[in-house]
Amino acid sequence: MNTPNFNVKYKLNKQYWGLHPNKMVLKISKYAKKGTVLDLSAGQGLNAIYLAKKKYEVTAIDISNVGIKDLIKAAKKIKCKNKYCYL
Repeated sequence: MNTPNFNVKYKLNKQYWGLHPNKMVLKISKYAKKGTVLDLSAGQGLNAIYLAKKKYEVTAIDISNVGIKDLIKAAKKIKCKNKYCYL
């Protein structure tokens, strides 16, 4: 199986997936105002950070250590240290 090397992709582009959360995440967050989220393949954390800001309890997982490092940096920028943020 040939899998993409996201460590390289994330090093080259700090916003690899863009600047806005996934459309489905936006749509769901309009109806489910709070809850617990498991973000598998979180990448650089775009969706996880968006949901944590909205007070969801978020657990983010990804195979890319570069993506997770970017996610942690983003979480620190928004001071994601509250009980809702498990990144």
